[in-house]
Amino acid sequence: KGHTVTYLDEFVNHEELNKSNQADELEQKMKRTKSSLTKKSELKLDIGESLKTIQSAQSVMEYLEIVKKNDQYREKLRLALNAIRVRDLHIQRLKSDGNVVPIDMTNSRLHLAFMFASPLIRRFNGKTE
Repeated sequence: KGHTVTYLDEFVNHEELNKSNQADELEQKMKRTKSSLTKKSELKLDIGESLKTIQSAQSVMEYLEIVKKNDQYREKLRLALNAIRVRDLHIQRLKSDGNVVPIDMTNSRLHLAFMFASPLIRRFNGKTE
């Protein structure tokens, strides 16, 4: 009888030990999943932050692109205005030059000759035509 009691005691002890071990393992698993979940949430936060950074960087790049296009547009406008000023000055010089006949006093052929001739030859064109 003593033998069976000790056997039962051992069996009960063993069962309790198993239960406590299982509880410990379960607790460990819970801790692991909790830590992995927090790690995952931290990772998600990191990813979110990096996405925000990337998006802001993209918006900065887009802004810089717009500024660059704006600068190019301004440069083109400046060149166009400069060309118009040069042309106006050229027209004023031609009007003040006595050898050049005003357009309304010439026929179209003479006008084309004035348009396409170099400034050096132009003075003589009026005389030769």
